[in-house]
Amino acid sequence: MKVEDIKQEAQNRCDKRFSYLHNSAFFDGFVAGAEWRINSVWHDVKEEPKYDEYFLYENVVHAYHVDGIYPSEDEPSVWDDYVKDMGLLRWVYIKDLIPNTKE
Repeated sequence: MKVEDIKQEAQNRCDKRFSYLHNSAFFDGFVAGAEWRINSVWHDVKEEPKYDEYFLYENVVHAYHVDGIYPSEDEPSVWDDYVKDMGLLRWVYIKDLIPNTKE
C-alpha cells in the first residue's frame, strides 16, 4: 500500500463523515494510524523469529522473500549467519500480514 492510497482513503472518509473543521485532525489521525499499523509488525534483525513460523524479509537490495528457519542439532541458533548471508534488513511474520476478518 502506498502513502498516496492511505491519504486518499483518509480524505474519502473525511468528506463523508466530518465537517470541514474536523477534517484535518481526522485525516492526520487516520494516516498516522495506518502507517503505524503497517510498520508495527516489522521486526529488527536483532530479534530472532520463532522456529517453524514463516516470515517475509527485506534484504539490502530491497527485495522481499519468504522463508522459515529451523534449528539444527549442530548449531542451535543459525540466525546471525542467516541475517549476514541473506543481507536482511527487517522481517515480519506472514501471519501478521493477514487481514483481521473478524467482524
